[in-house]
Amino acid sequence: MKKLLLSVAFISFVSFANAQCQAGFTFTVSGDTVLIYDASTHSGPVNYTIDFGDGYGGSWMNNIPSPLRNYYPYAGKYNVCMTISDTNPSTCHSTFCDSITITSGAPFPCNAAFTYFVDTSSTFPIRFQNSMLPYYGSKWLWNFGDGSYDSTSGNSTEHQYATAGIYYVCLTTTTNTGAVCTYCDTISAIPCASLLNVTFNKNLNGNTASFTSYCSGSTLTNPYYWSFGDGTTSNSQNATHTYLYNGTYSVCLTYRGDNMGCYKTVCDTITINNAALLPCNALFSYYPDTMAVNSLHFYDLSSTDIVGWSWSFPGGTPSTSNSQGVSVAYAAPGTYTAYLTVANQSGVTCSYSNTVNVGSSCSNTSAYFSMSPAGTPHVWNVVNMATGTPPITYSWNWGDGSAYSSGPNPSHTYAQAGWYNICLTIADANGCGSSYCTYDTLYKYSPESIISIYVTSPTGVNDVSALATEVSVYPNPANNNITIQAPQNASIEISNIEGQLTGNFVMNNSKASLDVSAYPCGVYLVKVKTENGIAVKRFVKE
Repeated sequence: MKKLLLSVAFISFVSFANAQCQAGFTFTVSGDTVLIYDASTHSGPVNYTIDFGDGYGGSWMNNIPSPLRNYYPYAGKYNVCMTISDTNPSTCHSTFCDSITITSGAPFPCNAAFTYFVDTSSTFPIRFQNSMLPYYGSKWLWNFGDGSYDSTSGNSTEHQYATAGIYYVCLTTTTNTGAVCTYCDTISAIPCASLLNVTFNKNLNGNTASFTSYCSGSTLTNPYYWSFGDGTTSNSQNATHTYLYNGTYSVCLTYRGDNMGCYKTVCDTITINNAALLPCNALFSYYPDTMAVNSLHFYDLSSTDIVGWSWSFPGGTPSTSNSQGVSVAYAAPGTYTAYLTVANQSGVTCSYSNTVNVGSSCSNTSAYFSMSPAGTPHVWNVVNMATGTPPITYSWNWGDGSAYSSGPNPSHTYAQAGWYNICLTIADANGCGSSYCTYDTLYKYSPESIISIYVTSPTGVNDVSALATEVSVYPNPANNNITIQAPQNASIEISNIEGQLTGNFVMNNSKASLDVSAYPCGVYLVKVKTENGIAVKRFVKE
């Protein structure tokens, strides 16, 4: 899971069932001395834990000395946190943090040093630990000696070396006053993967390939995992696979060692010329660009193995593009048509077009749904997360030539597996419309299966049109940071387009800043939950 970095005036993470459970404090600063006054509320006895942000802290039962005195010999900014909890954390557990600035005192000394050990309990990485006192505001840069760096982990980190050898590792510390110091040491790394021998050969007969493995170093009963590059896999020691479509595929064999997480992967390519041409399915979606008036950001949702894109935007600037995704500015609000033609690696081309809404009057009207496999084989659950001003009309195009379905929660059964564009088109009471389509390749490789889809709505969703007007995510698209604006105490969930949760937190103010620089490029959902309902916003990480 990616780390979430929130930048707010103060951070207070609260989880409690008792409304009278809330950590809090005030403080005064005099020179190098800080007096902390308890401002917590709780209905019964609690344990106090305080972190002064200078590497020290304390714990008290029932109450703390008030005021609580702490000395800071060095100037700087310290993050002080108070946590209260009773014997049942689900009843009362609350943390409140605030920053304290000390202007008197000497600059914090710059020290850099680390220790390390081999973590043989998991993947045999080298685990590094900063052995100097961590200081609020300091920055760390790890140089692992193999061309890899880490500037985010700070106090401790771990690194997996690709090959065995002697490496010169350095830790550079920069204090908040700008002082820089470096400590280096040599380490001997023996990655677990270097103890595994993994190779395989291939033989092609028409569009059927056979693979023979030559592996050693593991005593597991079944250490093999094949990925054939077309979405199918196998756990056999030696594997045979028939490809349905022409193309060049990357075949990988992963061989697992005895320890949890220890593995080695080798890959090779194979080219198929005697099968059918790879199907081409063009598809795109869009959303308003939050940093530009009357602008939309278009992103490609076409089938895999696309190697070329050709966009046309009548009335927009630019009017054409050959990028996979593009932002387009329109001169005035209105309804326009956008066109996309794509080409896949088999040389097959296909096109898709759709009308798009431009203008703030329709900015809260959004067709969207997410798909996930159910526990029953060949059954998929679809969550309808469309928003707009009620009443909303729904039109579902299942992509198999059958009649469209209406209503927010229909169901559909496919007679056979295949390539399907599933699209939802909505229209709300303001006359605003929106369409969203998904292209799901998981249907492709089970021709003998009957596939059923059941559509539901998120639990607890009421009339979200009012909530949607209070929620915004910007800039969109984003590169490094986004700002989420939502009601205070709203629950925030961030997930990728596949529905995998990447983080969650509670809004402590009306705005929160989120660092998304480490997020892979793609489409993400911001789900905002309040007692009045749920609102969903999308953003794209470029």
